[in-house]
Amino acid sequence: MVTTAISPSFGFADEKVHMFEVHEYYKENTTNGIVSAQIKPGYWDQNVRNPGYLLPRNGGSQYKNAWSQLGASVSRVYIESFNEYDEGSGIYAANTDVVYKKTDGGMNNTGNDVWSSSNDPYEYIKTTAEGAANFNEDLPLDSKIIWHDFPNKIYPGDTHNVTVILRNEGNIQWNNANDFKLGQQDSDANIFGSNRYTIDDTKHDIPDYGGVFRGRTIAFHLQVTAPSTMGVYETNWKMLQENVAWFGETLTKSITVTEDAPMSIDELSRDNKFKIYPNPANPHSEIQIKGHFKKKDRIVLFTISGSKITEQIMNRDGQIARLNLQNASITEGVYIVQIIGDSYTQTRKLILQN
Repeated sequence: MVTTAISPSFGFADEKVHMFEVHEYYKENTTNGIVSAQIKPGYWDQNVRNPGYLLPRNGGSQYKNAWSQLGASVSRVYIESFNEYDEGSGIYAANTDVVYKKTDGGMNNTGNDVWSSSNDPYEYIKTTAEGAANFNEDLPLDSKIIWHDFPNKIYPGDTHNVTVILRNEGNIQWNNANDFKLGQQDSDANIFGSNRYTIDDTKHDIPDYGGVFRGRTIAFHLQVTAPSTMGVYETNWKMLQENVAWFGETLTKSITVTEDAPMSIDELSRDNKFKIYPNPANPHSEIQIKGHFKKKDRIVLFTISGSKITEQIMNRDGQIARLNLQNASITEGVYIVQIIGDSYTQTRKLILQN
């Protein structure tokens, strides 16, 4: 159990923290051998009272200095982020040139503060990431495989579209500018197409934050081409920073190159009898689904984790159905389309990208 350190506080608590009860940039508390540190960038309640209590941000210097005070004995770090209109002690992106001041109700605050000495809207987000990277036990470079749709079987020389979704588990951000890529490892006996797949630095929030940050996922869309010789091939896929290091979890996939019965690209169902066009599609477009549909068949769109997004029912027999995504709250990524009838279910993958 965690409680505040001053008031209220309970003797049976396992840990006590100075949260929302002291006006200091850095404050430690020790309870039961657990050393907890509160860090805050500053505080100002100038839109509640005039001039208000001011613990100045001073352009971000106080927050950086607070992180530097962490010692080896500290077990936990708690960041106070409380917004009083646009101030308080909040951690967020903000305009750097204007401090909002409430003018109604007789308020005409004369105080002032500086958000960022470098005019960076993300001053406190970046400082938090840097401070946490120095404190936590995460690796600088790390990744986890979340999902993929590599086929088990493929025709000789055939090319398949494959999606691999990874999550950044390390402290360093990924971007193309610093040569971060997904690759098939060079030590594999056979390379299935290109063995390097780059990151688009115009997407994935990279223009705002500078890279794919820790905890964020990214989808790589691959074109893999089988060799002309039949056999069973082991392929190994992993993140790398070119000419620096391979890192993170390895996706090992054995692919059988054969002239036997073909497998569908996504292998989500043995009876995939419909096609989606276009695929990949724009998240705000209309897609066509071509197949053989019966009246009252249901067309359902799911996330890759199985959450239903939208559903529509066929009102007549036909060969073309249309699924309008304009009113669906969806973004780029991999989705699942299912056609559900009385005695059958057909499934295909849908990729959405701008």
